[in-house]
Amino acid sequence: MEEDDNELDPRIQIELEKLNTATDEINKLEIELDEANTTFRMILNESTRRLKVLSKKLGGCIERARPYYEAVEIAKKAQQECQRAAVIFQRANEIHAAAKETVALAEQRFMSNKHEWQFDNAWQEMLNHATIKVMEAENQKAESGREHQKRATLFNAAEQKVCMFTFS
Repeated sequence: MEEDDNELDPRIQIELEKLNTATDEINKLEIELDEANTTFRMILNESTRRLKVLSKKLGGCIERARPYYEAVEIAKKAQQECQRAAVIFQRANEIHAAAKETVALAEQRFMSNKHEWQFDNAWQEMLNHATIKVMEAENQKAESGREHQKRATLFNAAEQKVCMFTFS
């Protein structure tokens, strides 16, 4: 009976083996991480050294060229924002045109059948709803038009700045 008390439950033995295996894996991964960090530091130091050598070799041209490349990057972003605004404006314009057409068709249909139909609350409600959609679409169109104009102005200014560097 004393031997039974000293022996571990097989389930505990299995869990301890799993724990030992996990610990070994963690230790292996920590060593790999240390090696990767060491390699990274070595590559970073070598790259920094090469950049310094190139910078000395090239002199001040890097600093003189930096504003141009920064302006090009700003112009690219401004162009993307301008294009996004143009797409939004185009969609708003299409929605506005569709809403106006809906009102015009409803009015035309009513006028062609006015001797058969009566202008009742349902017609009034439908026409009011369509008119509200037109006004909302018109507001959205105007707002997106202003935004597009603003983005186009910013893009134009950024392009002019790039050109200024190009021709100087």
